[in-house]
Formats: sequence, structure tokens, C-alpha cells
Amino acid sequence: MSFGMILDELATNAVKFGALSNSSGHVFDWSSMEGPDERASTLTLRWRKDGGPRVADPKKRGIGLTLIDCEVSYGLSGSAAYDFGETGFFGNVHKTLETEAGIAGRPWRVQR
Repeated sequence: MSFGMILDELATNAVKFGALSNSSGHVFDWSSMEGPDERASTLTLRWRKDGGPRVADPKKRGIGLTLIDCEVSYGLSGSAAYDFGETGFFGNVHKTLETEAGIAGRPWRVQR
């Protein structure tokens, strides 16, 4: 549920204010899991908006970033980092996943 709320917040802002508010903008997002061993993998969600209106660091923290931070910290026990660059918003969400040995002794992997 936490990932759903995070994606909903990011997508809503992209449509209202960001790259998806015009016909030339793009949003790139993907996730990947790579395990350093058989017991843990890291899930990374990268979200980058490009081609939308200019972006600046917010003067005050809004409810959207507060919601994302709470969901990442408490819902996922993960970490998040953001950058409000001139060409668009960029965000990373990281979550370490502890798994059993996975299928046939390999860690779970999602590939693009």
C-alpha cells in the first residue's frame, strides 16, 4: 500500500504541475532489485520528470513530500532522496528486501 500511495502522489503532481501537465513532458520510472547475496535485495524506485515547467526547491515542505517521507520511513522502512532540478523533479526510494533463498536458490530479480 505504501508504494501505491507514493506512486499516486508522484503521478498526481506530474499531471497537475509537472511534466505531464503539457504535451512535451515525460516521466521515467522503473524499479530494480539486485541482491548482494541470497538473503537480501534492494528495491529502488527512480522517478524523473523531464520536459515540464521549470522546477524550484519548495519554500516550505508540502503535504506531498511529508506523505512520501512517512510512507518510505514507516511503511517501507526505507530511505528517500529528492532533487528539484531546473529540468524537473528527481526522486529515489530505496527499500532493502529480506527474502528467503528465492526461486531455485537465487534472489528475486526484476529486470527492465
